[in-house]
Amino acid sequence: MIGFYTILFLGCIGAVVGDAPPYVQSSEAFMYAKTFVSEKLPIRKMDIHKASDRPHLSFAMLTGVTGGLVLLKNDTSHKKTPLEVVEEYVPLVWHAYSAVSQKAQSVLNDANHKVSLIINLINSICGSMNVEKCNAEVDKRVKDSPFIYEPPANLLLSLGNLSVVIRDNEATINSIIENDNDIPYLIHNVETKEFSSFLTLVQQVVMKLSALAYRRFLSDF
Repeated sequence: MIGFYTILFLGCIGAVVGDAPPYVQSSEAFMYAKTFVSEKLPIRKMDIHKASDRPHLSFAMLTGVTGGLVLLKNDTSHKKTPLEVVEEYVPLVWHAYSAVSQKAQSVLNDANHKVSLIINLINSICGSMNVEKCNAEVDKRVKDSPFIYEPPANLLLSLGNLSVVIRDNEATINSIIENDNDIPYLIHNVETKEFSSFLTLVQQVVMKLSALAYRRFLSDF
């Protein structure tokens, strides 16, 4: 994405206040990005002939192809280039808006559920504390009970990193989808280092979501 490194660097500098991880800022960024993505991918029937629907379809194209590229990064035996993945996924996503929107909403709901422990902790202990003190207090609780708090805390921080990039690139994303430039954008950017770095952030979130699910599965025995 345009300005990815600058945005990510400035976002991280702005997020880290004091020595504690930016739990509060990560929570706020995730809530913003979650709302943004949900609004762009409403679960309803779309009509490509309606001008008001085309930005949603365009955003679904970006989302669906990004998902395919993340799968590519997870598969060490793959032989396809990013552009070949774009070529494969574009016709699939073209006819699969409902599947993409439902999957995206499912992932957002799953992420929201899995970080709720930390978000509830922030809400319950911070009160009128400033951000620095709140982050420090949350970090203390995480370190005091790492088995309970550390996995969702780490997930929230990863979601925060990803969400900052989405939030700070909102204008660029809107410009792409409002002008039907999703496919040209993908063609020209999927092989750049910046886009690869963005995919790594998505991959880290997906891995931590899966790890939390596996951890809960083991804790049931």
